[in-house]
Amino acid sequence: MDPNFLQRSGVRWGNGVGGSLVAPRGKYEPVPDVVEDDAVHDDAPSDQNERRPLFLAQSSSAIEDNKSVDKRGIYYVGIGTVAVIISAFILMRTFRSATSPAPPFIVPGDASWLCRDDKQSNTASTTKSDVCAPGDGTPEYDAYMPIVYSILGDDNQLIARAIVNNTTPCPEIEVQRSDASDTYAQKQELVVPVVTERGVGNDMLPFAFPIRVCEVKIPRGTLQNVHSYYFGDKKVPNVSNDPSKFVVVGDTGLRSKPTNLGFGVCLDGPLMYGTHQCMNNITKGDINSQFDGHFQDLSEWPLKALMSRAVEEDPDVLIHMGDFIYRQGPCPHPNNNNASCSGINLPRRYNFSGSNDESEIMNFVPGSWGDNFWSWWADFFYPSLDALSSVPFFALRGNHESCSRAGKGWFLLLSPDPYPLDALGGSYCSDYTEPRQISFQHEQFLIIDDSGIEPKDHGFDGLQFIEGDCPTETGSDLPPPEIMNRFLATNPEQECEHVYSQLDTFTGYFEQIREASIESDKTSFYLGHRPVFGIACNDTKLLSMDWTLQCSLECSTFDEISALFSGHMHWRETISFANNLLPPQIVVGHGGTDLVDNYIIDRSLDGLKLEIGRNSQISVTVKEGEPDSSAFGFAVLQRGGDGEGDYTVKFRGIDMTTGSAYDVGRSITIPSDPNVDGRGSLCQQESKDTNACSPPAGHICSR
Repeated sequence: MDPNFLQRSGVRWGNGVGGSLVAPRGKYEPVPDVVEDDAVHDDAPSDQNERRPLFLAQSSSAIEDNKSVDKRGIYYVGIGTVAVIISAFILMRTFRSATSPAPPFIVPGDASWLCRDDKQSNTASTTKSDVCAPGDGTPEYDAYMPIVYSILGDDNQLIARAIVNNTTPCPEIEVQRSDASDTYAQKQELVVPVVTERGVGNDMLPFAFPIRVCEVKIPRGTLQNVHSYYFGDKKVPNVSNDPSKFVVVGDTGLRSKPTNLGFGVCLDGPLMYGTHQCMNNITKGDINSQFDGHFQDLSEWPLKALMSRAVEEDPDVLIHMGDFIYRQGPCPHPNNNNASCSGINLPRRYNFSGSNDESEIMNFVPGSWGDNFWSWWADFFYPSLDALSSVPFFALRGNHESCSRAGKGWFLLLSPDPYPLDALGGSYCSDYTEPRQISFQHEQFLIIDDSGIEPKDHGFDGLQFIEGDCPTETGSDLPPPEIMNRFLATNPEQECEHVYSQLDTFTGYFEQIREASIESDKTSFYLGHRPVFGIACNDTKLLSMDWTLQCSLECSTFDEISALFSGHMHWRETISFANNLLPPQIVVGHGGTDLVDNYIIDRSLDGLKLEIGRNSQISVTVKEGEPDSSAFGFAVLQRGGDGEGDYTVKFRGIDMTTGSAYDVGRSITIPSDPNVDGRGSLCQQESKDTNACSPPAGHICSR
């Protein structure tokens, strides 16, 4: 990399706290010292001492009061000097169209190669003012605005949101009675809820959100008296206080994870979206060779059909288990997976030269990838429009929505938490959020944010899935699955205090979950992105996941929980336990992202013994298990009877040829009251003196 490039382009570097790509307006939450570097692995933490870019500069007129620091660690960074440098640099090299000038913060370069894809009809033009059309089949979002959807928040609220361009004011809200077309506002029988502005962003990279997000908070108790709410000209998806059918989906994005930017070797480049990015000196010769990573063919990504089939189940509520954005980097062509996905590279709303000189220097501009609205639109909102326009939903935050990945977009677009009033849209992120509770008349969903967990040696994505190597014995003849003790991590090592801190954090979270389930007479479901009791095959051995969650459990944590729902592992898996000692674990991680071939066979789970928790005080036997990675799909959770019955979970697969849905796997029954059989007896088991959740004697982390 050109050593002078950082100064020319306005990139600044820093270490430790605050080492993030800064909100362009100058106010931002710092990314923590330990961030996820997912150049190859889902859960790969980066080196704490690694250099990280602080920001890409913009006009100094957008920054004021740039020398103060508040108690939350929000930084005010002055960049006037850098702005002058980058402005001069761009004036010398930038190219512009008379009708659509290139934004001043873009590092210019030839991007005609971005249009190339063997399965796309569009080709690069040599006309300097031409803009390459989107190549992943996603239309521009302008025609769909306002993009209206509703999410379920705490305090019994429905939160209606509308996304418009950042130059467009928030649309008005209209409320209609159930027995007339006249609005309540006209009848003065109901106060129309207030529309507020959640956040407004701009098109400045790297976190470009040139949108305005508007919202209205509606108490769910008023919904039964209302026929419909309209946000602008779009109807707001509504929900009663007594839903009975829930569709569950998880891990939905198109997978594009280059080992680096994908064009040229730049493993020491700045981290952006969790991946090292090449910022300069990329030639056409670089991109004409094959590059490694994990890439998914656009034709093998079924999310649009899957969401449409989910709506046909006529659910009352949609639940997303997290991991929305898998487009961490562009898709090189060719690539090691031979996947046709380079259409996601095509830049949006920018102009480029069309030179065919193989040695000309080219620099990237994100297309439909990264933590920006074009990526969120292509990877989630557009393919999910059928569902979002008709079904209210609530979402969990996955590890792909951590602050080093797509966390900025998560907090602006999907989080139910308030957005900081002084934050530029797309600039705010927080590493941890407190547990949430979504409550209805007969059930409650207790939600934990486990996106910040950093498993041992890259966790799930560091496993070796090899056909024919998994154990073939019956589970009762196998030893307990191995655990992934983070104190013993080597790739990379983890700081002792950070591991202890996360164990303390999640122990506290689980205590909140336990108390909420005990204090309620409703059926309680636990929801977390990472499975608490997931089982995977690593080469010839079985592993139990997730270590951090398991080691944060007490013996009575799940006594009043009827079932656990998770995602994260890219397949479907159900595990029930003998004598009902623990609630069943249901993994729904097959919602669209590239499936992982989990070669575990059913009989290796049946009768398998798990020893988990602090000092392995929780000893249980798997009654029945079913892992399956043969099809994309979703789950349907439905309450039976007249409101007091048990629940059933069935699974639906997606036919990749026809787009139709079909039943797959075994359905399971979940009791509405978990207090049956042996539940609660775990605390009567004798604790064992093991190192399952602590470092071995003499280890550097020993206390």
